[in-house]
Amino acid sequence: MKNAFVSAIAACGLMVTASAASAATINGLNGDLLTDPNTTGSWYFNFTAQPVLDHHIPDGITPINLDYTTGVGGSLDYTGAIRPNDLGITSDDDVIDIGLSVTGFNNFNVNSLFDSPQIIRHDYWNGRLHNGIGVMTEGTSDEEQVNYVPSQDPDENIEEYLRLSFKDPDTDAPVQVSLQGLDFASGEHHACGLTTSCGSLDIFAYDPDTGTVGTPVTRDLGAVDFVTFGAGGILGSDFLLVATNNFNATDGELGWYLSGVAGDLAPIPLPPALLLFLGALTGLGGIGFLKRRERSPAV
Repeated sequence: MKNAFVSAIAACGLMVTASAASAATINGLNGDLLTDPNTTGSWYFNFTAQPVLDHHIPDGITPINLDYTTGVGGSLDYTGAIRPNDLGITSDDDVIDIGLSVTGFNNFNVNSLFDSPQIIRHDYWNGRLHNGIGVMTEGTSDEEQVNYVPSQDPDENIEEYLRLSFKDPDTDAPVQVSLQGLDFASGEHHACGLTTSCGSLDIFAYDPDTGTVGTPVTRDLGAVDFVTFGAGGILGSDFLLVATNNFNATDGELGWYLSGVAGDLAPIPLPPALLLFLGALTGLGGIGFLKRRERSPAV
């Protein structure tokens, strides 16, 4: 605040952990996120510090004062993820070949998604490491964090949300991933809870083929920087991150920036025909064992 992510998978039962707000940063990204057991070895996209890797700079957009801003309905497209232990990479050989497209919207409603596209901004405040991606809803001045602002008329609520779409960077085909962690910054470009709360959010897996969303994973960011989602993560190719309950009558819009994403490729399920074949082989093996027992001489 510069002024005063296949059918959606229900995420029930996922273990979620959160960091303290005072975590140290590594190349701008939350150090606790990088070392959390649930994300160790994952790839990540880093939106916090001034981008030092071409793959973490939005493709095709020229920065203005180090900020990357789209037009209404535009997207920020990133062409590669990196591993936590590759912070000093200089070669494309070290980049994980997965793309990410981020778009921003207002007026969240599961029955009418993406009806209100907005400006999206990769916002960098020189001198503060806690930065990231937000939404600029028309008519709200230059507030670019992701906000929820209630109105006396429910139809006029500001309910901003981000859509994360993982894809093949060459073909734009959707890529199934396991979303394992998200990093956040406050609307004042500090760690959540350090000076202000980040509020909260709902995380939905979204199926672009059927237009359906899964059960929301709701998380409070009042005093934490990041969340992780356990060993299995949340599966899908598209995810919706919806701002909820981050308005304060004294401080105005608080909101949050998306500072980082951690994940990995989703496990590839075995085709049903192969499962049947393996089951048949197992059955045949059992029958052969029984026959050998029948032929064995008594001792």
